[in-house]
Order: sequence, then structure tokens, then C-alpha cells
Amino acid sequence: MQALISIIVPVYNKAKAIDRCIQSVFAQSYTNWELLLVNDGSTDASGAICDKYAAQDSRIRVFHKPNGGVSSARNMGLDNVKGEWITYIDADDYFESSALDTLLTIALKYNTDIATANFQIEYQNKKTPVCNCNCEHRIKNNFRAWYFTSAIPGPGAALFKKSVFQALRFNESLCRYEDAQLLFDVLRKHTMAYSPQFVMTYAQDYSSLSRQLSHPEKDFIFHMDFSNKSLWEKLVLGSLLNEGLAHYEQYTEALRTQYKDSLIYAYIDCKIRRFKKWKTAYYRFITGTKA
Repeated sequence: MQALISIIVPVYNKAKAIDRCIQSVFAQSYTNWELLLVNDGSTDASGAICDKYAAQDSRIRVFHKPNGGVSSARNMGLDNVKGEWITYIDADDYFESSALDTLLTIALKYNTDIATANFQIEYQNKKTPVCNCNCEHRIKNNFRAWYFTSAIPGPGAALFKKSVFQALRFNESLCRYEDAQLLFDVLRKHTMAYSPQFVMTYAQDYSSLSRQLSHPEKDFIFHMDFSNKSLWEKLVLGSLLNEGLAHYEQYTEALRTQYKDSLIYAYIDCKIRRFKKWKTAYYRFITGTKA
């Protein structure tokens, strides 16, 4: 019997987009799924739309809760999943029809706890691929792959064994890069396989990650810990630190002071970025993967 895959979708005021996301689940070639729609206190028609779909298909369950943020909605989903495998996707993004099939197939093929695949960013009707690796393989170093943009287990582009989340939950105090902290914890301990097939589209809009927070303490960039980490994890953190330095100009000195003992990794990241065109070739050389 096919394994059950649980799909978690936090929903907050996404009445204009949620239909497309749900329809992309219906279109899956892999049919043994359950869809958990977590209505996070929406003030538009999102909740009613979710209820309408649940009335049509028994594989859909809807949870209504007071607004608590995307992390609390994902956590409610995690607390109620029935599947052996879990994926989560944002309500304004959508899957390719073969997404679940692709991800589960490579997870089983390579006997890994996590499967990830390529995805696209859609902005102003233009789609741009994110990952630069065109070779299916079992990843030898998760953070090295992340740093070189060879494999990124982002929302909608990754499948996890349920046991991965056994003692982990999303940090509900964060609302920017809120999933990064959990991903760092997961990637240190679990194996991952990658497929170059596109599995989802991230629909970027004007409320995307480029938006600054009025309370930057809710950004993961202000809560990073470089201590006792591997080199490649530190370089991923260094790249996030560089983003924070550029993104929060008014907090530049505060960030430099906070991470004064780890600025070297931001400096190394800057140097590597200067030779960006060689970055992919270098990754393929040191990992033995093909273009």
C-alpha cells in the first residue's frame, strides 16, 4: 500500500490564492495524501473556501484557530498529521503535478529521511529556477549543498519522514526565516536526497522576504548561533548575516557587535560571491556531481 503523505498549508487571508494551491494538490499523480488546511484567524473568505473543499473531499481536514502566525499554524498541522511523510507549502504557492511522486520516489530510492527537489520563483509572470544542480543524487553534506544553492529544502520543495519532527517544532516567536531554525536542526541529523525535477512554484509578491520587519527581533537573522557548527553551516549563517547587514542598515553596527566573533564567515561569503560564476563548477568538482 502507498505511504500516506500529509500536506500542511497555513492559511491567512489568502482568499485570492488558496484555490490555486488546493487545485495543485488535487492534480497530483500521487493520490494517497491528506491535506491539512490551517486557517490562522483569517478575516477574509479564506476559512469558508477551506471548508468548501473539505466538504467535497474526505482527504481534506480544516483547522480554525486564532491568528498566531505561520509557525503556529504549521505546528498545529504537525500536531494533527496522520501520514508517514510530511510536506508543507504556503497558501500562495503551488505544486507541479508530479511533486509528491518525485519526492517520495527519491526518498525511497536513496533511503533518506528527507527528499528535496528543484523549484521556481514566479515574479511578474516570469519563472526562474532556484537550484543549479541538474543531477539526481544522495547529498553528502546538506549545508554545503544549501550554501552552493545545489539543494534547498524550502516549503513545498521538500518531503520529510514524520519521525524527523518528533521532538521539533517551528519557533513561533519568529516571523521572517521562521523555518530556518528548524531546518538547521533537521539538516544536522538527517540524510537528504535531491531531484532536479521541478516540484513547486514560489509565487513571489510584494509582501515577500524583502519586506523589513518593524520588530527585527522576530527575524531569525538576529538569533543565529555560530558556536559548535560545521564550516559549511557557518558559511550558510554567514550568508544570512550578510543579508541582514544589507537589509537592516539601521542595525548594521548592532549586528556586527552581536556577531563580532563570527564576522569572518560573512567575509568569506563575500569573497566567494565575487566569483559567483565559478561557484557551481567548484561545487560539482568537490562533490563529484555532474551538470
